[in-house]
Amino acid sequence: MKKLFTLAFLLVAAFNVQAQLLWKISGNGTEKPSYIFGTHHVAPISIIDSIPGIIDALNSCSYVYCEIEVKSDQEMKEMAVKTQSYMMLPQDSLLDKIMKDEDYQKLGEVIKTELGADIDALKVLKPMAISATLSMVQSQKYFANIDSPVQLDSYMQSLATESNIGIKGFETPEFQAQMLFCTPLDQQVEDLVETINDMDKSMKAIRLLTELYMSRDLDGMYALMTDPDMGTSERELERMMYGRNRTWAEHLKTVLPSDHVFIVVGAGHLPGDDGMIELLRRQGYTVEPIN
Repeated sequence: MKKLFTLAFLLVAAFNVQAQLLWKISGNGTEKPSYIFGTHHVAPISIIDSIPGIIDALNSCSYVYCEIEVKSDQEMKEMAVKTQSYMMLPQDSLLDKIMKDEDYQKLGEVIKTELGADIDALKVLKPMAISATLSMVQSQKYFANIDSPVQLDSYMQSLATESNIGIKGFETPEFQAQMLFCTPLDQQVEDLVETINDMDKSMKAIRLLTELYMSRDLDGMYALMTDPDMGTSERELERMMYGRNRTWAEHLKTVLPSDHVFIVVGAGHLPGDDGMIELLRRQGYTVEPIN
């Protein structure tokens, strides 16, 4: 369940101590402020309407920095093909071969219930790919009236394109695919089995995380993420969250002094001592919520 919860947390996007989604980055010699905005990959686009000033903040910047830059349709297709290759198991190591029979049967029941699919049609996928799919589907259940098939991250990039604002990505799709799907298979199996053996707990965690997101409760979300029973290990947090935060913050050292940028990242990257907010503050910037 912990791996599924980690994936859900990576989907979450908006929280801070002041219950705000949008933060201003100023000071440290900058002439104009930059901004950082937390997103949730399955949140309704209409949440933008509840954030006064966000469009003005976006339009005041010269670049939008995202986790991954959304490319043209053709580039997106090529990117999907590359990413898919990381999600696939080798033919001699399909799920029914690397999982115990009872665990495979249990997984089949969960897949039928949650996805309406036959497990044999999905046994070519790595356990982490199954976990990610379950996480996304369960997260979507708790967002009523989803008003767009476009993810919030992509929507912000489309707004930037309409305003002729440049778009840059911190990471490549290949990097993220390797990070998610290239951990040892035995660990992936163990995590997936833990998830399917306690689906009620998993769904409760995702529901609670969603509710905390919608109420913008950073303290609650961070506490949930780091709870030994509901959260994930420090090793996984370091690999998937904190290490990346430090890399991004280091890159921004060369960007913020000269450019005014609008940063769009998942909310899991914002809180904590190694979150983006504190890392930027330690660089000397004033980072404050837009009320």
